[in-house]
Amino acid sequence: MDAGKTTLAEGLLYTCGTIRKAGRVDHGDAFLDNGDMERKRGITIFSKQARIRWKDVDITLLDTPGHVDFSAEMERTLQVLDAAILVIDGSDGVQGDVYTLWRLLKRYEVPVFLFVNKMDQPVAEKEKLMQELKEQLDNGVVDFSDMGTATWQEEIAVCDEKLMERYLDGDPVEEEDVCELLASRKLFPCFFGSALKLNGIKELLDAVCKYTQRFRTTDAFGARVYKIARDAQGNRLTYLKITSGKLTVKDSFDQWNEKVNQIRLEKQGIDIARQQAELLALYSQINPHFLFNVLESIRMHCVLKKENETAAMVERLAILERQNVEWNTDDTTIEEEVSFIKAYLELQKYRFGDRLSYEIDVSKECQNVKIPKLALVTFVENSCVHGVEKKSVPCWIYLRVYWKENCLIMEVEDTGNGMDEDEVKLLNHRMNHVQIDDIRKKKHVGVLNACLRLKMATKDQVSFEMESEKGIGTFLVIRIPESAVL
Repeated sequence: MDAGKTTLAEGLLYTCGTIRKAGRVDHGDAFLDNGDMERKRGITIFSKQARIRWKDVDITLLDTPGHVDFSAEMERTLQVLDAAILVIDGSDGVQGDVYTLWRLLKRYEVPVFLFVNKMDQPVAEKEKLMQELKEQLDNGVVDFSDMGTATWQEEIAVCDEKLMERYLDGDPVEEEDVCELLASRKLFPCFFGSALKLNGIKELLDAVCKYTQRFRTTDAFGARVYKIARDAQGNRLTYLKITSGKLTVKDSFDQWNEKVNQIRLEKQGIDIARQQAELLALYSQINPHFLFNVLESIRMHCVLKKENETAAMVERLAILERQNVEWNTDDTTIEEEVSFIKAYLELQKYRFGDRLSYEIDVSKECQNVKIPKLALVTFVENSCVHGVEKKSVPCWIYLRVYWKENCLIMEVEDTGNGMDEDEVKLLNHRMNHVQIDDIRKKKHVGVLNACLRLKMATKDQVSFEMESEKGIGTFLVIRIPESAVL
């Protein structure tokens, strides 16, 4: 209790890029402790889950209560863990609650990483703490601060007789040795740091990804249930870890007279993915606020010198930049998005001159409909970059938004360079099946990013259909059912 477990969870989420800002228990804004009672009392009451990714390894993080009053909630979760991270307060050392958790982890044979937190406090002494951990928990607790050194290898070798014999014969300790010792609970890697200051978290993540053994699946379905709850509509939700095989909707379990009606991703997971998509979009945005003042100074200078065309160009650039900076929400109305598109296209006309013309037709009934910000303009930008720019003759860009057969229809058409059949087929597939991993490593606001945010905003009910012909142009139709409109 009070060792900093929630703070470490926040640090893991932040370091992996899952959340933009690490919350704090004392500020009441921790990401996983999102219940009113949890935030009021400053403790974790219910186990939560979140998906994080570190160096191409997907990790399901289960945050459990640390308070003794809610130990039953925590104990249920232990049965499904591949490994546990036991957080110890560096200023207090091994206390009674640590003994309780240690015994439970031993009972369920869970491999354990230790994270000694609050090492930034003056009373925290590393050498003293290591001695205490070895004496009161297990002699297999090994400091992983200096991995790879001779001392480190020797301490690991001592944990197993056969490994010790090999080590004395001149064989080094290998990665597989560490994995096996950890899985058999003969070795307990220990890390020191400060979760609040994000010290030691990257090293902990590296070790978890490197040394934790993954289960191997078989054809037969197997799973362990660790939590049962109900959603807002009263539907029963069963949280489980699949240990083998696969699970699909409509699968039946005759022995319990049960059937799988839905397989859900936790809303937290969806929110996390949406935040990551927004973050990827934000990476590309030049958003220093002082730029507005600079642009306005340039514009006024142009006005005074009666360079009206340049002044208008700078003013439109400021409009574009302000839209980038003001990302306080992911949603915007189509009317607002279209005004942004007009400013963008007018700016492009200075570049392309008579080579670019455009026409925008938005039904009045569609103007107040909300869509993800910068989604529609991304497709227009794509027409400019890949259509108009690559063609030397004059081109048109058409944007149409209207209702048809209970669907919101958004069309982007250009008479630009076009694409061949194979390119169109591939792009159609990628737009309709895009996942967060497909754009994780991209650092620009691209078509796939816009598609992903539209899919998330409409609960995957949006569809994309593109037609194109080389040298003729490209025609894109985006359809959103009325029931899925924001």
